[in-house]
Amino acid sequence: MHEIYVTDPQLLGRPTAVALGFFDGVHKGHAAVVKQAVAGQKEGLVPCVFSFTMDAKRPGGKQNSGLLCTRTIKRQQLLKLGAQMLYVPAFEEFCAFSAEEFVRSILVDTLHARMVCCGEDYRFGQNAAGDVHTLQTLCQNFGIVVKVVPSVEYKGQVVHSTAIRKALAGGNLALANHMLGRFYNFDFEVIHGRKLGRTIGSPTLNQAFSKQYQVPRFGVYASFAKIGGQCLAAVTNIGIKPTVGSDQTLAETYIFDFSGDLYGQHVEVCLVEFLRPEQKFASIDALKEQINRDKQRAQELVTQALQGPLHQK
Repeated sequence: MHEIYVTDPQLLGRPTAVALGFFDGVHKGHAAVVKQAVAGQKEGLVPCVFSFTMDAKRPGGKQNSGLLCTRTIKRQQLLKLGAQMLYVPAFEEFCAFSAEEFVRSILVDTLHARMVCCGEDYRFGQNAAGDVHTLQTLCQNFGIVVKVVPSVEYKGQVVHSTAIRKALAGGNLALANHMLGRFYNFDFEVIHGRKLGRTIGSPTLNQAFSKQYQVPRFGVYASFAKIGGQCLAAVTNIGIKPTVGSDQTLAETYIFDFSGDLYGQHVEVCLVEFLRPEQKFASIDALKEQINRDKQRAQELVTQALQGPLHQK
């Protein structure tokens, strides 16, 4: 099962400039590859992104890699960068293709590519046998120009998804956000919790992390939620709620000065800064006092963040 998304149906069948990759997180390195494809518009090419899903099968190099973003957020970010067409097949649809079959079947026959763009470490074909040199050789036979985009660095470190996962797991949200080029975010469905927050004056929205996603370090974060076109300051606790007891990894977000029913909706929550580790409190009153301190600090941080360079409206 594959997905083709276009901003205008009239773009289908036209020659394309294709950005190649999985693009998990759509970080700054990915953005550089996509922008190279978008530059193909100057030559009359439709900016296209080739990605894939991994529901049933994964490449060998991604077996234990937690995802950094949902499909909706990935699409949103790719379109924001200027992509006008997204081609997203399931990995099992093409994983048995040889390098030659991949180029002919997908790039030539399906996407009508005239230019392809990729990172220096791009691999493709069965068992990832093809590299950028293979791609250049094969594409030359079809008159396709290959643009290899250099790696992007942040403070001397190459920006890549593995580094972002490591930063999130360690609570280094500042590093993760700078490598992403935006605030780390998720938009999982809002589910019913134990509703304890209502009894202590802090109603919250609960969102569960499934096993396929990278979970940030357990703890409390300054955050904001996007609701009705507005960015509302919040505090998000990620973990298993040790004070009240839970065995499911949840993001539990308290949105300041908000009331409303969000159950069943997919609400986007953006993490701004790590405040403190998750901890168990001696009493509900002690928990309430800490929540108030978290709220005050988070309000200050979110106000600053929404005026800063990472915030994209």
